This record gives sequence, structure tokens and C-alpha cells, in this order.
Amino acid sequence: MRGSKRRPSIKPTGGGSPCVKKPHYNAPIPHKREEFAPHSNLPKDVNDQTSQFVPEMSLRREQPPWLQEPPVFTPFARYGSDRSQPPATEPLFRLPATGPGRRRGAVPPHIAERCVIKRNKFTRPAKKVATQSYLQCRVDREQFRRRLVELLTSNDDDTLTSGPASRTGSVTELPVPLSESSSADPSAQERALLRYYYYIHNGIETGQVAPMADQWLQHMDSMLAAKLRSRAEPLEKLHIELTEEYLFGVKKAVVDYILTERPGQDYAEPPPTLPHRLELRVTPSPWRHSFLHHRRLIFFNLWSINTCLLQILDLWYKQFSELRLLDSSELYSAEPALELSEFNHLLEEHIARTMEALEHDWFPAVHHILMQGAKRNMMPSLSQPDKLETFFNAVATLMSMNVQNLLLHTIWEYTDMLCSSKSRGFVLHLVRSGGELHFQPTVDEFEEQLLAVFERIIAAVQKLKRAETRVFLDWPGRAQYLKPVVLPEIVESLKQRVRAVVAEQSVGPKEHALWYERYEYLISGQANADVEEFLSGQHPFEEYQEQVVRYHELSYEINCESAKVIRLGMFELRCDTLTEDLVSLATGLRDKILHNMLANHNATNKTLSEEYEQITDKSLTVPSNTAQLMELKEYVDQTESVRIPQMEDQLRTIFSHLLFLSDYAEFSSADLRHNTETFLWHQRIPAVFDEGRSIYRQKRVEFEEALKVRRERFLEELETYNKQVEELEELGELPELPRYLKRAQGLEEKLQQALDKTTAINDEEEAFEWEVTNYPRRKEVADKLNPYLRLYTNGVEFSVKYDSWMSAPVKSAIDGFRAHLPEVQTLGNPGLRDRHWEKISEIVGFPIKADSETTLAKIIDLNLTDYISKFESISESATKEYNLERAMDKMRAEWKDMEFNIVPYRESGTSILSSLDEIQLMLDDHLVKTQTMRGSPFIKPFEEQICEWEKTLTNLQEILDEWLKVQITWLYLEPIFSSPDIMSQMPEEGRRFTYRR
Repeated sequence: MRGSKRRPSIKPTGGGSPCVKKPHYNAPIPHKREEFAPHSNLPKDVNDQTSQFVPEMSLRREQPPWLQEPPVFTPFARYGSDRSQPPATEPLFRLPATGPGRRRGAVPPHIAERCVIKRNKFTRPAKKVATQSYLQCRVDREQFRRRLVELLTSNDDDTLTSGPASRTGSVTELPVPLSESSSADPSAQERALLRYYYYIHNGIETGQVAPMADQWLQHMDSMLAAKLRSRAEPLEKLHIELTEEYLFGVKKAVVDYILTERPGQDYAEPPPTLPHRLELRVTPSPWRHSFLHHRRLIFFNLWSINTCLLQILDLWYKQFSELRLLDSSELYSAEPALELSEFNHLLEEHIARTMEALEHDWFPAVHHILMQGAKRNMMPSLSQPDKLETFFNAVATLMSMNVQNLLLHTIWEYTDMLCSSKSRGFVLHLVRSGGELHFQPTVDEFEEQLLAVFERIIAAVQKLKRAETRVFLDWPGRAQYLKPVVLPEIVESLKQRVRAVVAEQSVGPKEHALWYERYEYLISGQANADVEEFLSGQHPFEEYQEQVVRYHELSYEINCESAKVIRLGMFELRCDTLTEDLVSLATGLRDKILHNMLANHNATNKTLSEEYEQITDKSLTVPSNTAQLMELKEYVDQTESVRIPQMEDQLRTIFSHLLFLSDYAEFSSADLRHNTETFLWHQRIPAVFDEGRSIYRQKRVEFEEALKVRRERFLEELETYNKQVEELEELGELPELPRYLKRAQGLEEKLQQALDKTTAINDEEEAFEWEVTNYPRRKEVADKLNPYLRLYTNGVEFSVKYDSWMSAPVKSAIDGFRAHLPEVQTLGNPGLRDRHWEKISEIVGFPIKADSETTLAKIIDLNLTDYISKFESISESATKEYNLERAMDKMRAEWKDMEFNIVPYRESGTSILSSLDEIQLMLDDHLVKTQTMRGSPFIKPFEEQICEWEKTLTNLQEILDEWLKVQITWLYLEPIFSSPDIMSQMPEEGRRFTYRR
């Protein structure tokens, strides 16, 4: 019946698009497209008979189960032999439940023949004349029950077997076959069952049972398809069958009621009734209209079975159910382990790819479904904004659930991938930093980044706009988004799994890091400190050798014994950088010692070579006087006998050092040249000494002859000085005193030079081993000159100072000007501006302004001495404001000629900023100065300018910082994406870096 009907499509009366709705159970269902009337216009039979329902009937007709197998219960067995006292609270008999294809209350054929009822036999009962009281009705029912009980409690067994025959003329068939052992005498169970069916069929007259209402049959017929209602004969048979089922059910209910009700019960007062039962007895029902109203609301607003929503759901599960924000299958491949940055980049690519699929595939498909639904009237129209809004709310809920499933599957698969031993894993670098070993990235960073994937995945789908904003471009209100929800408990449980996995998998790398504890002194920097301390002192060459050999062997050991790459669970631990770092440290310490040794060796070579060169230069220097000649002779003799043997010993030591250094260090061409020159100097030095002695002999002869000539000329000069002193006795003109003084001073200077010549001649005579000569004539001439020199000096001093002593009225002029100094200092301030002069004018009461015609005399004439104390504060403020103004002008001037240096980067066709240190230093300095100036209490006149200047500097700094960040990232990525391998794998990304070439 109802199972064979199609679900109709119902079109609202509001003019909206049709929507597929499941009809209400009790509503009349049109078989064609019909316009639904409002609630008040529903069919009358629907409004009046909504509480009258019938159960569904099976399409199959089978023999009832109680005719197929014997019952499994024994009537009155649990109550003893007294069959007349059944319990009052339970029915004595319960028929097996009917199922599909079974008729309730089927009886043997001979009974069925007697009980066939024609439909036209029943007539509608007459209306009651008057309403009886409840007590009277109970009394009538008790009399009816008493007569029926008398019939039921009779013990005439013949009634069971012959009673029906006496009425129908035939023998009653048992509903179940009798047992073989009691073919002549039925068992107690069989007799009880026969008695029960006898009561149902013969104990109650059909006329005493209320017939089935025609409206019930009409309502059931209305639920059939039109083509089924047109078949009159099968429909009539079904009506008869329904009537029989109804009569049998009513009679059985009466018998069950009588068998379970206690006799003699007091009916004087009705039993207490529950409140909700009392409410149901009220007619007409007060809640009927509410029930019908809400049934109709559900009928018109239930969108979950709408065709459009079903198609959207079908679209998701057929085309997008396998979509993931992170394709974990790529993380199960046999490719190398991922760097954390590569994983983040891969995650961004997957999210972008999935979002592109949602935006360009899923949403257009949903849009197409909705547009087709609108064309076919499967969704409300724009004239029904409330229903349209609820429809799109249902669409948004469904789409949010789809996205929610996408999120859940993504994070579940992502968590399973991390917990799987077959994933690609992640690269973990073991590096040295700050004197300690660190994982890079650290385990905490790994955990943080892996946990952040959950938030990144969830956040990626939070900006998906709802369908209505895509279907209707002019959708009113602000844009709304889908709201997929993932419970925090789910996310937190998955995070706990990730934390546990990371903690478990990080044990292996941490244990492997302990292997490097043997190099702790090298990692912590203690070795470097020891080497620095060692190099700060002076040590024998042998100790340097021990240190070099030690660190050389250490670098070899680290390089050979340290593992470069190890796979430990989910982490691929890469120690190559650490190994290179430790080898570099050991090699660097060795090279540092070697560098110090080589520096000492070169310094020794250089010192020795310079000493050889110095000896050569000094030995071959031609002396210019006797003193240098004597020094040359002494130097050559001393060097040849003492210093040269010492230098030979140093050369032997240098040679042994050179042999060791050549095994560990590389000599530059300059070092090799210096080593060669040092040994060559030792071969050339004997010839240098021979040449020096030859120069000495030649110059000694020349200097002895020159000394003789100089002694004779010196004696002649002394006589000339004596004559000039004697001429001073004739000079006596007072105005010529300055000239006389100058002449006397010249003679004094010549006599002093003569004393120096005397000393030099005596020294040379001693060097040549001659007799020393005395010159008393020089002292005699000096004694004669001394009186004249004092006389001339005193006379000239007196004549010069006489005028200044005798006429000089300066003090009074200075004292007079000093009284006006405060006015000069205050009003002559170069920092005074128009605003300051306005304040000064307000103080004095008349306008004052400095211009080109303002002089000190005018200021003094104004007699402003009484206002000086007030002017000082204005002048002080003007001075400080003037300093701030000059500082601002200076900063602007410094930026005037500043230029950014842009240089081409390799052959990429792109230029980069270079040499920014000076600009950044000046920018930081000016920012500090500007902020300091802005905080000054005297910046108010320039506040707008200083704020604008600070904003300019801040913008410049931000632009420069962002520029450098982009430039650094570009410089890092350019060689990667320009490589042939990356270009072949990622041509689109590679062209972004090589399009200028």
C-alpha cells in the first residue's frame, strides 16, 4: 500500500520553486501536482479525522502462524487446577504477534463460513437520544460482562465441540492439530485454546460491535495511487478483509478485557485519571490546531530531503569524498625525508590545491545544481525570502558537514601518517650553536610546527563563502561563511597522539647526540679558549708542534668515525653539518696554531733579513764626518766578531722549523721568497764587511786633511769677531738703539757657534789621536761683547713701553660697556624669531623687532634694563628651539646627497641593494635623535615638522627592512629554482626566477 506509492512533489502556493517533501502520515496526498491551500483551506475530512489512523497492511496474504504450529503456552498452567480464578492484571491468552503476510484472528474454514460478513449488512448506528451518566454506563457494561462471564465460566466441554455445530451446523476445526496421544480427548492446553476462540467468535454478537466508519475506508483509499483506486474488485475484497480484521480485533479486545477485569469491582466512583489522559478526553482537542500548524510547518520547511540537497550530497560523496587538505599518500613515498620547511611548503601547496578544487570545482558544481533546481522550481523563489533563507541555511549546513568530513579525514590521515613507520620522515639536523649541541629545528619546534598543522588545516576552510553569496551576487547582508566544526576534544586527542609520537621518536636522536660527548671540550669552546690562552704566552717550538699534531689527528678521527646520516624512526638525523663543523673547529685550531707558528717564523725571518740588510746598509754607508767614520769602524768590528755568529745559530733553528711547517702548512710565494732571502744574506755578508773597511781607510785620509784646514780658518774668524766688538765703542745715537741691539745679538750668536766649532775640532783631534788645541781668544771676545749687549737691550725696552705706560684711559670705557652686556646677550640671540619678538613686545608694551636697521645704540636708548630678567627666559627658550631647528636642518642636509647603491646580481638581469651599512647607521642615529627631539619641551614650534620627519624615517626604515627580507629570500631561492633539476620539476616556479635572462 503506502510502500508502493511514489513520493509526490508538492508545490507551495506562494509561487516559489517546488521542493521535494515527504508527505505527512495523516495528510491527504495528491497524486498530481496540486496547489496546497493554506491551513484553513485544508479538506474537511483531513481536519476532522486526523486522529483516526489504521496500521499498514501487508501486500502478501499468508496463513496465520497460529494455524501453522501449536502454541507454546498452557492456559491456567501457572494457576493450578482452578481455571475460574485467573489473575486480574494479566490477560489469560495472548495471540502471537502478526507479521507481514499474516491475518489476525484467522479461524477454521467452517467458522469462517459462518462469520463472513457482507459490507452492506452493517449500518451506521442511530444517534443517541440522551447522554447517560458515567455511572449508568458502567452499570450497563457490568450487566453485559456478567452475562458473558456466565457463558465463559460454564464447564460444559460439549459446548467447545458441539456448540459451534449447534449454531452453524458444522463441526469446529481446531486452530492447531491435536496431539497424537489425545486424538479422542483433547489436552488441557488445546481445550483452553478452543475455549478462547469460541468466546471470541460466538460469545459476542456482531451487532453489539460498533462498525467501522466509512470515513476510515475513504481515508485509506485516498492514500492509494489513482491507478490502484480504479480497480474495484480487488479494492472491494480489501474492504471486506479490513472489516473482518476490525471486527475480530474489537471482539478480541472485549474478551481480553473481561478476562482480565476482576468481578465485583466497585464502580460507584470512576478511577483516578492522569492529567494528560484528561486532556486527551477533551473534545474538541485544544491542542489540535497547534498540532496541525506544526505539522504543516514541518511539511513546508523540511529541506533535508530536497532534491537539490540530495544532489549536493551525492556530488560530494561521488567526486570529492577522497579530497584532502593534506595528501598523506605523498608522505608515504620512498623519496628522501622532508625538511620541516619543505613540509610546510608542501602543506601550503596541498592546501592551495585543495582550496582551488573547492573553489573551482565543488562550488561551481553546487552552483549549477542550485541553478538547475531554481529552473525546475525545486527551491523557493526570491518572492519568499524567509523560506529562501531557511533553504540556504540547510544548504550551508550540508556543505559545512561535507567540509567538516574533509577536515576530520585530513587530520586523521595526517595523524596516522605521523604515527606510521612507513612515512618519509623528517630531516633533523644536529648542529653546534652557542657552545652546545642543538637539533635544528629543535624537537619542540618540530612538535609546535606539526601541531600547528591542525590549526592551519582548520583555518584554511574558514573563509569559504556560503552558496547564496555565489548564486545571488546581490545577496543582502554581509558575506557569510561556511562553519565546519571540529570538536576541540577530537583535535586535542590527535594532538596528544602527535606529542606522544614526537616524544617517543625523539629518543633515538637524543641518544645518538650523546656519542659526541667525547668532543665536549671542542663543542663547548673550551678547546678554543685553551688555544687562545696557549697562544697568548711564549712557548718553545716543540710545544707548538705537540698542539698541531694533536688537533690534526683529532680532525682526522672526527671525519672518519662520525656518521653523516642516520635514520632513527620518523627522523632522519643528519650530522654532516656537525661533522664538518667539528672538523672545521679542529682544523681551525690547528691552523690557528700553525698560523701563529708561521707568523713567528716569518717574523723571525723578516727580523733576521732586516738585520742583515741593516748591517749591510750601515757597513756600506759613506761617513760625512769624523764621528761617523769612527762609528763605522767600531760597528763593523763588533758585528763581525759577535753578532754574525749568533745569527748563524738562528738560521740553523729556522731551518729545522721550516722542515716541520712544510708538512702541515702551505707557504705563499712571498713566504718562500723571504725564506730564500734570509739564507742568501748569510752568504753575502763577508763581502759587505770587506767593502766597509775599504771605505773607512779612504775617508780617514780625507777627514784628516780637512781638519787641518778648518783649524786655520777658525782662528781667522775669531780675529774678525774681535774687531767687530771694538767698533761698538764708537756707536752712541739714541734713536739707533734697536739697530745696535740687533748687531750685538748677531755677534753673540756667532761667538756661540765658535764655541761649538771648538768642541768639534777637539773631538776630531782626539779621534785621530792628535794633540788637543785650546782657543782662548774666543772667550776674550765674548767678555768684551757682554756689557754692550745688556746696555742695548735695556734701552730698547724702555723706549717701547714708555707711550703705553704714560697714556691709556681704557678701563672706564670697558666698565661702561659692561653694564649693557645683558641686553646684548639677551636681545642679540640669533635664535630669536618673530614669535619671540612678539612676546618681548607684549612685555615692554610697544612693538620691537630686529631688522637690518636695528643697532646696539637703539636698543640702549630704549632703556630695557628693567625687563632683562623676563627677556632671559625668552632668550633661553629661543636658544634651545634654535638648536633643535639647526639639528633638523642638519639631518635633512645629510640625506640630501645620500644615494642607494644598486648593483647587478650575477647574470640574472636583476639588481640588488648593496653597501647599506652607512645608510642604516645614519637612519638609526637619526631615528634616535628625532625621538629625543620630539620628547623635548621646546619642540612645540616644530612639532608638526618633527612628527612628519619621524614618520618619513620610520617609513624608510620599514621599507628598507621589508626590501632586505625579500632580497634575502630571493637570493636564497634564486640558485635553487635556477638549477636545471628544479627547472625540470617545477618549470612554472623556475620561470619566475629566470624570466629576465
